Amino acid sequence: MSEQPGRGRHPTPNRRPAPLPLAALALGACLALGAAARAAAPALAAPLTPAYVCAADLEAALTARSDALASRAADVERRAEELRVAELGLAASVTLGTGLELGQNLARPGTAPAWSPELELDASLGYVHDEVARARARANLLQAQARHAAQARTEALQALLAFSRLRVAARAAAQAEVAAAEAEALAASVRASAAVAAGDAADVRLDVRELELAARRARATAQARHAEATAILEQLERAGVTPVRGDGAATQAGPAGTATCLSALLADGLGALPPPRLPAPARTAAERRLLAGAVELAAAQLRRARFDPLRDVSLTGRYQADGSRLTAELALDTGRPAAGVAYRWRDVATHGWSVGVSATFRLDTSLGAALDAARARLASAQAELDAFDAAFPERVSGETAAVLAAWQELEFAAEALAIARERLALAADERATARAEQVAARSVDALERAYQAYLRALGRYLDAFDLPWSALAGPG
Repeated sequence: MSEQPGRGRHPTPNRRPAPLPLAALALGACLALGAAARAAAPALAAPLTPAYVCAADLEAALTARSDALASRAADVERRAEELRVAELGLAASVTLGTGLELGQNLARPGTAPAWSPELELDASLGYVHDEVARARARANLLQAQARHAAQARTEALQALLAFSRLRVAARAAAQAEVAAAEAEALAASVRASAAVAAGDAADVRLDVRELELAARRARATAQARHAEATAILEQLERAGVTPVRGDGAATQAGPAGTATCLSALLADGLGALPPPRLPAPARTAAERRLLAGAVELAAAQLRRARFDPLRDVSLTGRYQADGSRLTAELALDTGRPAAGVAYRWRDVATHGWSVGVSATFRLDTSLGAALDAARARLASAQAELDAFDAAFPERVSGETAAVLAAWQELEFAAEALAIARERLALAADERATARAEQVAARSVDALERAYQAYLRALGRYLDAFDLPWSALAGPG
């Protein structure tokens, strides 16, 4: 509402919308929030998902792609490659050495200096079965996948909240623009009439100054609201969600926003709709898989600790003929079975073969303590996994109750808006209409705030059970 100082001497001009160059930009973007996502994501059939999330908002939010998410995806790929290498257990290498030497044998008179080329070749192929390395690589991959999924959920939630905040900011910008235009028109009208009727009277000049001050304040407020809407648009663009300024085909993303999306709540009244259908949580969520991975790693470390006194046992066979040497080896290195074959060529003339067995033993007072520590780590990891399984049903109940509580507040806000709109329809005079319009506008913003709180509750539910936001787009 615009300020109107002037002691009631001057009539207020009829309310009419003024040109909205910046507000139109924000509103146009708000109207078409879902248009860009349609080409990149599967269309959602209904305007509202079974979990009562605005479908157009969710469709656009699922396209969010940021540099942070790309970095998480790259980390997942790197960890997957590390696991592949650990499970394969193979290592191969080839080394080629060359040289050229000029020399002369002085013990043989008459021989001339000559060039002597040198060539050395080493090639090896080995295999090691390392349970600890495999378990650690699997745990690293699970952690990377969990971080990637969490980042995707965070970005989707931020986009959903930004869409709602953009609708609020766009409405506030439009209202502030109208108020500023009215205040400026009133100040200009009073200034013109004062110049004709009152001349340079001091009180009239003060009235004009008060009106001009009110107009400047209203204009500053409008500019601040436009800046807020622009900042939200820039946030969406940084997240990879670029609203297209179109004809507003996605009506649920328009100025009415959440009120239009949740029209079923407004039409059917309080308590008429069933509670939201949430995706069923699974015990195989990332948190449990990480706990199970910790048990696997601790068990592998315990098995290795049992082999700690026997550091290295190997059986080696070697054959050499005319510079070529072939070596094969079977080994047990602190509980890690290994096998390998190596080939070496040198420019020498030797023949021979050999078979050897070697072993390294280590006995000291720390071996028993290391074994006890490995058993304790396994017991602790198993206890954490058992505790997670035991508390899982209660955790599901708690998270579901939190979502239903937020849903109930959303129902209350929708019912309050429905009542405000009905009172507006029943308003009999201009004053009652103006008051009812203000209540209805505040009720729309309150519905947006309740919707944002509901989205945050959904986000906590999805985080708790490692579920993607796309799980809310289905039939539930």
